[in-house]
Amino acid sequence: MTELSLKMIVKLCTQAITKDVWKLDSKCTSNFESAFSKFAEKLGYRAQYKPNEFHTIDMVWWSNGRMVAAIEHENKPTTVPDPIDDEWKKLTYIDADYKILISYCTEMHKRKEWLKRASETIAKNPREKDAHYYLVLGDETFWGFRGYEFDNSGKLKNEVNSD
Repeated sequence: MTELSLKMIVKLCTQAITKDVWKLDSKCTSNFESAFSKFAEKLGYRAQYKPNEFHTIDMVWWSNGRMVAAIEHENKPTTVPDPIDDEWKKLTYIDADYKILISYCTEMHKRKEWLKRASETIAKNPREKDAHYYLVLGDETFWGFRGYEFDNSGKLKNEVNSD
């Protein structure tokens, strides 16, 4: 299996979701779906957007019948005011090697709170199988993305900026 590094995902977000489209819901969604589907196929995975069996997950990547990645993408913070309580929590219950939430947060105090709660959510829902938890947040104040990786215990392991 190809390792999906946090740096790869942050770079893909930066390329797909540019400053000129991130507030345009349909264009942002279209760019996300196209870029992430092509990237999955390039890695040898089958991408499925809005899969029937997982109505609440935006995209799933498959390899030989096994779910490699479950990805949630929120176009802008006003779409889902609290993606940690909603989207992130859903991802912790999915059996995938990579659980990825892409959202937007420009306020430092809110970002710190989201990171704390993301960690707590993982810790409350431990899984026997090791998984990679990636939280990728767009920030229009410097325009770019910040990625955060958590381990199975909820500990923050890695942080990557798009610069």
